[in-house]
Amino acid sequence: MHATITIKWGRAFFLSLAMLPMVMQTALAGDPADVPGIQIRYGDRERDTTVSAWFIPKIDGYIDDLLYTELLSEYQRKPFDYILVGNIYGGQPDASIKIGHFIKEKNISLAINGLCLSACANYLLPAAKMTIFTEKSVVGWHGGMRYMAATAARRKELATHFTPEQLQQDREKDDNFFKAVSVDTKIYACGLLLPDMQRGARKSFYYTPEAMATFGIRHVTFLEGPAQWLARMSTIPGHYLAQPCKDEDLVD
Repeated sequence: MHATITIKWGRAFFLSLAMLPMVMQTALAGDPADVPGIQIRYGDRERDTTVSAWFIPKIDGYIDDLLYTELLSEYQRKPFDYILVGNIYGGQPDASIKIGHFIKEKNISLAINGLCLSACANYLLPAAKMTIFTEKSVVGWHGGMRYMAATAARRKELATHFTPEQLQQDREKDDNFFKAVSVDTKIYACGLLLPDMQRGARKSFYYTPEAMATFGIRHVTFLEGPAQWLARMSTIPGHYLAQPCKDEDLVD
């Protein structure tokens, strides 16, 4: 199952870039479908031509090459400055890295209004020019190509899914991406050191805004406030607060 794109259209005089966080706060307080404007699913070419000038693609599902192709197609047709993340549960690393490079090169910002997990947190969030976290946002990491798992047994198991050459190539792409976006690769790894992360799968971790800044993610806005966002993260089962770590603490 691949991700889907929904296009959010709005009136030009509503927005300037400086106003966008304030407008987002109002528009995203309810369901994503409540964003002012006309909702058009990707593939539906019927549009109200009197309402144009700006639009925000909303992505949901699983990141793959089709999503990458659709985002590029929409941008070529009409450039956009924001991507609205509905619920992204993860995705293919290669496709996610390509979307991350696209976001970085085009200076696109994110508004996260749901789940941004795994590949979304690894590659879309670090690439964004800035990120708005709404009252529905959840961000979670659980490892990546360079640091794949918490335990030696799990790392060995995951490595069997790749040839040594493929693993090396994927890690080089991963390293090059994080260098390009000036974010520390350890952002998706330090939480693996938590005892809770070593006791089973389907768990994830998050950081304080201050910790995210130490990795290189600095331009963030929390609509409910940082303290309230952290308090809400702490209520999610299987989701643990992590701390920055050192290179020597990790095993790739």
